[in-house]
Amino acid sequence: MRRSGLLIVVKLLLVACSAGCRAPAAPKERAASSLIRDVPFLKQKPGFGGLAVLWYNGVYTPLKRLTAFAVAPGALIGALPPAIGWTAAGGSAGDLRLLALAFFFFIWQVPHFWLLLFKYGEEYAEAGFPSITRLFSTTQLGRLTFVWMLATAAASLLLPLYGVSRAASTAYGIVALDAAPVVLLSPGNGHAPRGAFIGKNLYARAVMALLAADAFWGP
Repeated sequence: MRRSGLLIVVKLLLVACSAGCRAPAAPKERAASSLIRDVPFLKQKPGFGGLAVLWYNGVYTPLKRLTAFAVAPGALIGALPPAIGWTAAGGSAGDLRLLALAFFFFIWQVPHFWLLLFKYGEEYAEAGFPSITRLFSTTQLGRLTFVWMLATAAASLLLPLYGVSRAASTAYGIVALDAAPVVLLSPGNGHAPRGAFIGKNLYARAVMALLAADAFWGP
């Protein structure tokens, strides 16, 4: 179960992480194409899959027009792919390993989104969405995001603590990999949000690769 579960988790997370890299499309068209594309995955576990569709399109998307902090409840979307994969492979929804993994990706979503707003925050606001860049200065937003990046690093410690990763090298690698984007956004480094954004995305993919490798070759 462990190997198949983690492989499904990795596949679902890669789909979720790559969604933002596609060309812009009308919201309804994008939602429809995503549903069609993800049907094979959603059928694996319709409960969590249905919740993901409902939460993203029925809760998170409308909240974007109401508050600049919609990313907080919206981050649940990042926690659902691990739950879909884990339970589809026969794991328990209450397994502490799943909760640790889901919590890690929940926390990761917030700095991921705010780093993106360093570049597109004004465009976001001009499109009619409340933007956190209108509430905080660049320096303030940098410090706030930096704290959330530290929280992501702290959340990564839950992975070896609850047995998501079994090899010590995997645990050390997960924590060490988060150092680069954190340093890039540290106040003493003058803030480098673009590099931190790229580093944060690469970090998520590296964590998935390490966990998949650990499932096959760990002790």
